[in-house]
Parts: sequence; C-alpha cells; structure tokens
Amino acid sequence: MLRKINDLKSTIRTHWRPIFIENPGAAIGGIVAIVCAFSADYFASIFGGNIFTIMGYAFHFDAYLLGLFLYVGIYLIGVFYETRKFIFYNRRRLHLPTVVNIANPVNAQDALKIFVQALAEKLRVSEKYLDELERYLMITRDDLILSYVINIHNPGQLYDMLAVIRHNLTRLQKQTPRDHILELVYIGPVAIALWLGAVTHTESIALWPHSRGTEDSYPERVGVSDHLRVALAPGVVRRTQGVVMGDVLEGSKGGRWLVALDLSGVPKLSNYQDYFEDIDCCFYVRGVEDSVRIGADEYIQYAQEVCQYITDLNAGYAPRVMRLVCCVPIVLAILIGRYLGTLLPVEVAHFISEERRYIVLFNLNDARFRYQHIS
Repeated sequence: MLRKINDLKSTIRTHWRPIFIENPGAAIGGIVAIVCAFSADYFASIFGGNIFTIMGYAFHFDAYLLGLFLYVGIYLIGVFYETRKFIFYNRRRLHLPTVVNIANPVNAQDALKIFVQALAEKLRVSEKYLDELERYLMITRDDLILSYVINIHNPGQLYDMLAVIRHNLTRLQKQTPRDHILELVYIGPVAIALWLGAVTHTESIALWPHSRGTEDSYPERVGVSDHLRVALAPGVVRRTQGVVMGDVLEGSKGGRWLVALDLSGVPKLSNYQDYFEDIDCCFYVRGVEDSVRIGADEYIQYAQEVCQYITDLNAGYAPRVMRLVCCVPIVLAILIGRYLGTLLPVEVAHFISEERRYIVLFNLNDARFRYQHIS
C-alpha cells in the first residue's frame, strides 16, 4: 500500500501538468459545467425551487451548483484516469514496437501502422498505442522508425549508419521503463540482420517475421530471452547438418574458413567457396530435409545448431577469419547474430545479385568498436 502511495506521489510530482491541466476530464467537465450554467434558468423555471421532498427534507434545484459538482466529479475522474495511465506506462513492462528499415523502398510508416495492428490483435495492446506512447512516454512515431537509404557497399556510410542505429536504439530504450520488450520488425539485407542481432544480444526482444502469402503481414511472434544458450538440450533431434566441403588441409588451423548457411525455403546447394579466392576451407550448413520450413517455435533451435557448429569450428581449428554467407530467413539471421555477439572474428558477406558476386560488408568486431564512441 505504501509503495502504491509513493508511486502515486512521484507520478503526480513528475507529470503534474498533463495530469491536472491537460487531462480529458478537465475538458469534458468544463463542457458539462457550461451547459449547466446556460440551462440553469430554464430548468429552474420548469421545476421551481423544490424538486422533491424526502422524509420532510426539501431538496432545492440549483443548476449552477449541479454544474459545479459535475465538473469536479468528472475532473477528478480524469485526474485519476491519467494518473493510472502514467503509472502504467512508467512502471509496467512495455512492448516497444520498432521498425528498422535499411536500404529498402518499403514505406516504413505503413509498416509500423500494420505492425501495431498485429500487436493489438496478438498482445491486446490498445489500438491507439502509438498515441499513448507519445503522450505518456514522449516516444513519437519517428522515434520508433529507424529508416536509412544508403549505399551499403560503401564501408564508410555503412559503419556510420550502424553506429547511428545503435545510438538511436539506446536513446529509445532510455525513454522507456527499465523493463521493456523490443518488438522488432527488420526490413533490409540479411547480412545486416546478423549485426542487428549481435548488438541487441543483451536486450529482451521479440521478432516478427513478415509474411507475403497471408492476409496477416505479421502472423507470428518469436519471443527471445535475454540469455541464450548455445548448447542443445540432450536428446533433441537435429534439424540441420554440417559438412566440410573438400579436404581439410593440415595447415587449416589459423586459416580462413567460409561458413555457408543455406537454410532458405528452397536450398540453393551452391558451391559458395567458388565465389572466394582467398578461402582455405568451407563448412556448409544445410537442413536435414531438402526444403527448410521454420515455424515460430523452431527458430531458437535452428539458431542454436548453427552457432554450435560455428563455436565447435572455432574451438577445433582456431580460424584466423570466419567468413559468413547467409541464405537464411531474416529472423534466423538476427538470432544467429545474438548468439555470436561481437567477439568471434566473423566477417559477414553480402551477395550482389546484379554482379553475381559476394563482398565482405563488415566484421562483427569492427562494428562493435565503431559505434562505441556515440553509444
């Protein structure tokens, strides 16, 4: 009880202006009071001085006094309602819808609007959730959209953009209560999805894969805990298989390894090592079945298996560089990035379809150091 009173006092002290001056009850109560004031003479002429008598007590009609009582009553209800709202948005665990759009022509504003509708249906948040976030936490729609049109093949622009995204995510999270979930929609290259997962590996997030083939654009929600374990539980049937392509040379320790992840809906089964001249060995990860279909409850296991391959490879061969090629769903790429973090020497490659070649976009270690100066 004492804690609730302290919460109430601190909330009113911090947000006194919107609670006492800008709350809806003040406006509604004022309108009712004005109506009562203008109609006072009219009602008095109809009912007279006495309206009714109960047990010998005469009750007199006074529209002005009635208007005052109505105004005070409605105003206090508005104050109570607004105070509860501020306490809710500043003390409870919140869902923070965020759209990250990188080098994609999709309208991020429309994506956010559709995304919030999915949140309202699946998590029962208010349909006016964006308006309430702006009122009670001063988080605008622009704060929830991280959209950048850049040339990702330009290293300078790319690293600057990654730094800005990390900075804006940190700033956004500081505007929320300590306990929140980053509800994330990512639109952009799969390679950068790895980086996004790596730099949010300590945050509570939920991922929403986009679906083009259904009426619901975001039919599934993949919840992710703060701390992920790479090791699989005993007895779990594997959904992937890892194969070393070609002979492993004696001097492969400390060499340059290509790790090709082919877990898309339709496996390409390409010889990825042919795209790179400086690679010593290639480790290929694909699904046990010919076609991989990943459900919302299976992403975690797929990510665990992939990262276990990578950590075993690092422990067994100590590669100087691991170059990662990803042909996987966006959500899986983010989860793999969360497991890997920014500690292993992982280069992330991106395929340029127009030129039919791969380029190395960034190194996860470099991404970590580059954004530190503005975080």
